[in-house]
Amino acid sequence: MFGIISKTLYKGVQLIPTYPDVRLRKTINLSIEHLKVNNSLLIFPEDSSEGYLEHIDSFHSGIVYLAKTYYKKTREQIPLIPLYYHKTKQQIITGKTIFLSDFPEDMKRDEIAEELRVSLNELAF
Repeated sequence: MFGIISKTLYKGVQLIPTYPDVRLRKTINLSIEHLKVNNSLLIFPEDSSEGYLEHIDSFHSGIVYLAKTYYKKTREQIPLIPLYYHKTKQQIITGKTIFLSDFPEDMKRDEIAEELRVSLNELAF
């Protein structure tokens, strides 16, 4: 029953599901199609296996993979804008816009994800 409801919900609000397996390619392609028509994406790259924490311990690097893949296909960089919801203050805090070009070309995906995680945590404290 939940599967039917969640599928309808995802379609209705245009949620793009993510998976840690071969279906990730479909997620990336669908995300790129949305970006090509100037839709914004709200991505939650934090590892939520222990719940959503005030201090984010780790990021998945899929957001970096998406940005790199989009650049390879379009030769355009997408802006990465960190947002942090501060529960106590009931505020959304916006960080400075980040582009892949802000990082060394030889920097690995997980290293960039770590830099993004650190910059996001800095917004909280």
